[in-house]
Amino acid sequence: MTAREEIERLEGVVASRIVGRIRWIPRLPPPPEAEELERLRSVVDEQQRQIADLTEKLRAVQAQRRRVPVQTLIESVLQAVQQAAETLEGHAIASAHAEIKAALEIDGDLHGLALGSPSAFPPEALSTISFDVTPAPPSLLETARREAVATLRSALLALQAALDRTAAGHDRPEALDATSALLGSPQPSAEELRALLRALEGVTADLPALRPEIVSFAAAVRGPDPVTAQRLTAAAEAIRRAATLLDAPGP
Repeated sequence: MTAREEIERLEGVVASRIVGRIRWIPRLPPPPEAEELERLRSVVDEQQRQIADLTEKLRAVQAQRRRVPVQTLIESVLQAVQQAAETLEGHAIASAHAEIKAALEIDGDLHGLALGSPSAFPPEALSTISFDVTPAPPSLLETARREAVATLRSALLALQAALDRTAAGHDRPEALDATSALLGSPQPSAEELRALLRALEGVTADLPALRPEIVSFAAAVRGPDPVTAQRLTAAAEAIRRAATLLDAPGP
């Protein structure tokens, strides 16, 4: 056997042994065409642009949710103080002091305080907003209205007492109910006053002398809400005169 034949024999033995030990490897699919690759690249680029756009919109919405107008912030504090005051029986909250950590954000015509976790803002952007809330003194119009309401309540009490003492007349229970409703109202309305007027008009059936006061009362309650102090005072005067006539001895 020649040297060349011996080499070929040995190569065959080695090749047969190696092939027997190597596992079968599936053939890979052919690479996609250039047009398909370009299409896939364009789809990926479009999706990346959409993700970037949605991310920017999300940041804008989050920033908008954090931004609170100063008026809204103060109104929220006032509402919280008012709710706390309603739970205090026999006491009143004369003033309140608030200190809130916030950042001032200005974006064109939009501005407000940004509230949120301190980690959401740079430390230099945060400031402590401090303000005191105290009740405002009543205006002259409000003072006049309060005095008129007090005058009206005094007249209603006199009318209630007169109606209680003079039980005759089938329409007087309705007048008592309307009087009690007005006494229980913190801010008498035009409709409540007109309800009392209708009830008193029924009383004039057995007491004609009451009619001029009913006419004056009707003139005072004619008009929309809220009832002015002048109209409340005129209504109170007519009611007080009606109470005096109810208490007057009959013929």
